[in-house]
Amino acid sequence: MRNRSVCFALGVLLIPTAGFPAPTVTFTKDIAPIFRDKCESCHRPDNMAPMSLATYEDVRPWAKSIAARV
Repeated sequence: MRNRSVCFALGVLLIPTAGFPAPTVTFTKDIAPIFRDKCESCHRPDNMAPMSLATYEDVRPWAKSIAARV
């Protein structure tokens, strides 16, 4: 369930849909809470995970890798 929520949220935010109006989704409102609850225990600055997922700037370069992984 966790992976489906993360994947759906990332897909809505980062992967545009053809022919459909984009939903009003923001990193701060919709994605950050998922990362905070499910991922940030390890993915934060100076912790064991290879990258931080605390801010949009941290996450954006990793969007394709995250989508592929989840």
